[in-house]
Amino acid sequence: MKIEDLKIIFYGSTDFSASVLKGIIQAGAEVAGVVTLPDRVVRKRGKDIVLPNEVKDLALEKKLTILQPEDIKSQEFMEELYKLKPNLQIVVAFKILPESVFEFPEFGTINLHPSFLPAYRGAAPIPWAIASGEMETGITAFYLDKKIDSGNILLQTDPYLIGHSTGQEIYDRFKDIARLFIFKVLKVVVESDGHPEVTEQKGNSSKAPKLTRENTALGVWTAEKTRCFIQGVSIGDHSAWCEFPRGQELKILRAGEVKENLGQTDIVGKFFLYQKSIYLHCLDGKEVKILEVQPSGKKPMDARSWWNGLRAGDKE
Repeated sequence: MKIEDLKIIFYGSTDFSASVLKGIIQAGAEVAGVVTLPDRVVRKRGKDIVLPNEVKDLALEKKLTILQPEDIKSQEFMEELYKLKPNLQIVVAFKILPESVFEFPEFGTINLHPSFLPAYRGAAPIPWAIASGEMETGITAFYLDKKIDSGNILLQTDPYLIGHSTGQEIYDRFKDIARLFIFKVLKVVVESDGHPEVTEQKGNSSKAPKLTRENTALGVWTAEKTRCFIQGVSIGDHSAWCEFPRGQELKILRAGEVKENLGQTDIVGKFFLYQKSIYLHCLDGKEVKILEVQPSGKKPMDARSWWNGLRAGDKE
């Protein structure tokens, strides 16, 4: 079997998805069709504006067949899939597919998920891996089955060190890693004539729910947990947040090193200035350096500039 023998339908809707689609095209496999979300239209200044969809843009550029079903469970959509006659499907950041869709190709349906499954099953694995204090993470290729993110594993990347990166920084790096990783995934499929060896998911599972305003609120934690949380949920339009000063929302976009008690305050949750840097006093008596924030109604700025702009009474 050769890579050219693969006839793939690709499902995705994000820039991460588009990077993987690009890798499939570069690998030389035939892309029989691309399934993405329906166009989203917003009205700005009296005009209807179609929001960008990098998967659709790439498919249009490569003159690929595009499907944008309103209902992926409909008979009409299934009939369109059958007409394309795929033997493999690849899914990256898309809706939950019904069993009738993911089971029909001869070689099944493979999903790429940015965590080492079974850890961090769900919509936001990168943020929650960092927020939970993981030192490393990676990408898993697995076959879809009836339970979410629980199918047999085909292949995983080497571990990738998180360091002090934010969720957005890891996400951006993983786009390139995923594009290269799909080459290896397809190679394994081809070399096994479409039926590679797989392994069951083993170990403790954990959840990675979609980021919301409620679950990104900054809590009363140790300094290291606070640092990890701030770094992890800083991705896209999301960030950690608290109410300061006087009930105003303050987004905290980036945190730095953790320091032992600097002797400036014993009040948990208090911001303070020490040697030209801003710190937050935490539950364990240690402090985390705050590097970048976004006050309500303003643009992101470095923490020192924000602090200098506060009224004296607001710093208490």
